[in-house]
Amino acid sequence: MRLLKKFWELCGEEKFSLKVMIAACFFLTVLTITTTDLPPEMHGLTVLLNVLMAVIYVLGDDD
Repeated sequence: MRLLKKFWELCGEEKFSLKVMIAACFFLTVLTITTTDLPPEMHGLTVLLNVLMAVIYVLGDDD
């Protein structure tokens, strides 16, 4: 319960929330690519969106 409380407090910080979101999206992308029969173009677009999200995070404001 203590870990969950600490996690919830950290989620209030924008940088940590973005890290969690990027990790979750990356995991879901890998899961989708490995388990579905979507066309390669759709897989490529999904990977591209994840890369763009990560680049925006890295190049974002460091306030």
